[in-house]
Amino acid sequence: MKTVNIVNRPLYIIDDTISEDIEDKWSKFILSDCHDPSHIYQDIGHDYMSEQQVVENRIIVHQPELISNLEVISNTFKCLHRTMINTVKPGEYYVKTWYTNIMTPESQPWLHRDSRLGPEESFTALWYPNLDWHPNWGGETLFYHLDTTDTEFFNESLNYNKDKTELHTQLNDMLYECEITAVIPKPGRVVIFDSGILHSGRCPQHKTTRISTALKIAATSTLSSC
Repeated sequence: MKTVNIVNRPLYIIDDTISEDIEDKWSKFILSDCHDPSHIYQDIGHDYMSEQQVVENRIIVHQPELISNLEVISNTFKCLHRTMINTVKPGEYYVKTWYTNIMTPESQPWLHRDSRLGPEESFTALWYPNLDWHPNWGGETLFYHLDTTDTEFFNESLNYNKDKTELHTQLNDMLYECEITAVIPKPGRVVIFDSGILHSGRCPQHKTTRISTALKIAATSTLSSC
């Protein structure tokens, strides 16, 4: 396991923690046509520098009631959940959500945080169940070494507002100068990080599909803040 400190928020990179058998079954399940259409949607956002809407990727939401009904979902959840808990060792927590992103070369990902909470109050586990991947195919997840504790600034600067262009310019300047940690979506790799870290996925530069399954937890003490 490799650990990276991103302005007092941890990021862990873990390989070979989920079996190839589960990875194979999950990847095939995600790319199949057996999903309830009501659980699939396009993640639509916008570039904070313009009014243009962009489609980042297709998302499949995994409903909690299905965990015990389908073996492939149950086994995957248990493995990813166990990996996260054994790594971050949280106190009392709850599962916020878990879903899978499906990204293609036509996707348009954008900068975001998974949470506005303080350091180590919420965590995201991101698993890459791609059966094959080559570094030349791109698809990295970029983590920006910026202090995101100024919630008001990032709430406003990451959302387009024609009357607050100075905030967008300030954010741009910060991004131009900050250090970036890039994580290649190696098959089976799990990245666990503080959900407040500013990050962005990158679409594949090869005619393929990039899969990433996300599991998010938060401290129960923050329930009123979410």
